[in-house]
Amino acid sequence: MSIETTLAELAVEIRHMREDIGEMKKQTERDQDRADVSRTKVHARLDEVAKSVTVLEQQRKTDAERLGALATATAERIDSIESVTNEVKRWKIMGMTSISIIGIGAAAFGVTFSDAIKRLFMLVTGRL
Repeated sequence: MSIETTLAELAVEIRHMREDIGEMKKQTERDQDRADVSRTKVHARLDEVAKSVTVLEQQRKTDAERLGALATATAERIDSIESVTNEVKRWKIMGMTSISIIGIGAAAFGVTFSDAIKRLFMLVTGRL
């Protein structure tokens, strides 16, 4: 083999390598363009998520404030209900006491009244 042939072969191989390198550059540029588009989409989605999180945080704060107000109102209503319940319990105790006193009085009166009728009957019949 002569030097000219070897140089010719080397020249052909170098040309093929240049073509391959050119193809690689084009492929890298296409890949870079696709990556840029993908990054743009990811950033847009990230912006949407950030906006959604901001809205959710604002709603959570508003809900927390409303819940606090409801808790305060509920505590006030429970306090008023407890005062009414305590008053009703007091009435019940007073009523039971009154009924007990009336019952004892009625029993005593009934015994006394029945004794009086018994004595009257015995007087009338002459058994005394």
